Amino acid sequence: MKGLIHIACFASSLLLGLGLVLPAISITPGFAELDPLVKLIKPEFGRFTSHSFISIISTLFVDGYYFLSGLLFVFSVLFPLWKLGVVWKACFEIADEQFTSSRSFRLTGFLGKFSMLDVLVLAILVVVLKGLPGGGQIEIGPGAWAFGVSVFLSILAQSLLVKLSK
Repeated sequence: MKGLIHIACFASSLLLGLGLVLPAISITPGFAELDPLVKLIKPEFGRFTSHSFISIISTLFVDGYYFLSGLLFVFSVLFPLWKLGVVWKACFEIADEQFTSSRSFRLTGFLGKFSMLDVLVLAILVVVLKGLPGGGQIEIGPGAWAFGVSVFLSILAQSLLVKLSK
């Protein structure tokens, strides 16, 4: 079981890194009946674009949306990294006799309650973008899938740590 926990932690870490930098959302804007006119006057508005979590956060920051970019940074980058760090620390404390009383083990139980918060951020982002008028298309990219699987694997590692302690 310890080996499975280490594999889940490693895979979750790798997928989190990939999930943050790979394209998470691809957008093809649409302008409904004005589509041909917009593409004629401003063709760059109709171009297909892909965005990773990091590029979304940096674009929001550069455009002056400091609160939103900060919120996304905290819940999509810092929180998952911190959570994985705590799970890794608990993984290395498994050999210790005082494993179940360690601070990092208790912290993994607390963080487990907030594990889906990072996925909620992605879901809200997709729903907001899909609600834009004009018939634009939004596709979920490999970054979003890697991010989601990373969250699932970190939840798996946390639950295995709890099971191991009993």
